[in-house]
Amino acid sequence: MKMTSSSYSDERARELAWAREKAARDEHGRLLFAREEGRAEGLAQGRSEGLTQGLSQGRAEGLTQGLAQGRAFLSQSLQRMLPLFYPEFTTQEILERIRNIEETERLQEIMNAMIEQKPFEEIAKLL
Repeated sequence: MKMTSSSYSDERARELAWAREKAARDEHGRLLFAREEGRAEGLAQGRSEGLTQGLSQGRAEGLTQGLAQGRAFLSQSLQRMLPLFYPEFTTQEILERIRNIEETERLQEIMNAMIEQKPFEEIAKLL
């Protein structure tokens, strides 16, 4: 069968159209793949950042809770020690001042001063 010029050009046009469609499908496929890869990568990164943020938040909350418990323990200990070490200076006002102290270091300083049996005047300065 002999191809005429018009049948050759029709065949060539079909091949070119098919090649263009294939290129478009391939490009569309690459874009879909890249989008899925990006989505998966973003999801993994988001999970990682969420985990990191969760760990940081958990540590911060744990530290805050631990410090609060430590302060409460020191405050209660000082309120029990004061009548034993300085019964003549134990008043509700002094006990309330001890309860209201927020700084753990200050509570520790007061406790150390009591243990070292320093005069109450020095302890009163810390209150």
